[in-house]
Amino acid sequence: MTRTRSLLALSPALLASALALAVSVGSGTASAATELHSMPQNVLSQPLTLLNGWASSQPIYGTGDPAVSENDGIVHLSGSLHQPSGTNDEFAVLPPAYRPGHTLYLPVYTYDGGEGSLEITPGGAMSLFGAGNTKAYSSLAGVSFPVNPGSHKVALINGWRSAQSTYGTGNPTVMATDGVVYLAGSLKQPSGSSGKFAVLPKAYRPSHQLYLPVYTVSGTEGSLEIAPSGSMWLFGSGSTKWFSSLAGVSFPIGLAPHKLTLINGWQTSQIPWDSGNPAASIDDGIVHLSGSMHLPVGSNEEATILPPAYRPSHRLYLPVYTWNGTENSLEITPSGAVYAFHGSTTQFTSLAGISYPAGA
Repeated sequence: MTRTRSLLALSPALLASALALAVSVGSGTASAATELHSMPQNVLSQPLTLLNGWASSQPIYGTGDPAVSENDGIVHLSGSLHQPSGTNDEFAVLPPAYRPGHTLYLPVYTYDGGEGSLEITPGGAMSLFGAGNTKAYSSLAGVSFPVNPGSHKVALINGWRSAQSTYGTGNPTVMATDGVVYLAGSLKQPSGSSGKFAVLPKAYRPSHQLYLPVYTVSGTEGSLEIAPSGSMWLFGSGSTKWFSSLAGVSFPIGLAPHKLTLINGWQTSQIPWDSGNPAASIDDGIVHLSGSMHLPVGSNEEATILPPAYRPSHRLYLPVYTWNGTENSLEITPSGAVYAFHGSTTQFTSLAGISYPAGA
């Protein structure tokens, strides 16, 4: 287990001590990280102004200051935060250029791999809540969404209906830009029992089976499966039929993949699940991961090392789909090391849907 994950499991009392130490250290850690990486930056970010007692977790964990960037109409959040004092869930307000047209609900990584939820309103207000300990630590890594999701509606079947009229979260839509597909909107199932809710048109279909975590009612975890045939299902421990959000779901379809070399006994799960070999692709400074993996024997959480072009500037923590619809954790370091940890990651871990700005 890495030093950072050990810190994320600190008790509240020890965490307070770590916070005090980080304040006394100042910006030395961030400066050192900057000096170690000299790759050109393709995506310029704007710092978020934190509110209500929320503070950046960068000085403690090296996971970046909260920031926002935009690339070809797609907004990307990054960084990490915690709330040493206060009780208000709202932590920042997005500048007008980055605000969505509807309310978004997305899953995020929180303290010690807990489940957390992020809400973003059309007015730009951003709040963290859910079962995970969001106030101890929350990661914004991997959160992305189109400013304008387009007007190509997803045709719903089997009793599934848009949840826009109830929650203002948008009709289910699909769009593609620069070789990447983006889903948006929300849905519910007032009647029926089938988890299959739509079939994507051919232009938006993935080449392999995809498994991704999604936000469902009251911040519970749910799962989304997308087949090469275009069929899409919602399932899992969350109450998917009461409310499921497609916000933040994306996957590459037209980018050249770089196959990742697995280490420490990790193997591809392409066979038998047709979920793709672990790979990374990049376009305009945005890295997209894909594929799946498992660890038949052993316990080493380090699964692969990303080539330099695909490495982030700060340590990332992200929620991922794992075996049987559970949601667990992925860590990516500035040196390229990728760790899958918690729960049933060794049985099956999906890299589908993970994206982040590259380089420092």
